[in-house]
Amino acid sequence: MGDGDLADSKSILIAVDLVAAIGSNRYADNIHLVADWWVQASKTGEEEAYRFIGVTSNGPMRYLTRLNANGSGTFYNLHVLDVVATKALDAQGQSYGRMT
Repeated sequence: MGDGDLADSKSILIAVDLVAAIGSNRYADNIHLVADWWVQASKTGEEEAYRFIGVTSNGPMRYLTRLNANGSGTFYNLHVLDVVATKALDAQGQSYGRMT
């Protein structure tokens, strides 16, 4: 869920197409629940996880994410997300419902 590049000072990734993510190769590894964290561990031992914290008073959702890529540590980020239903075009030019 994070843009995951500590070298950048600002967030680059501002939208994720949740409908297109279903069944994609990016999320092919098993995802399971461990003590309030949804964890995805790759075969190489890298681990990404997220935990839902709650909804703000004006609507956006708050998530805490963590990344351990077998490097120098585990990195945590707080994300404030607003989910919006929109229309998009697929590779064949057909319209579909998109959640971003």
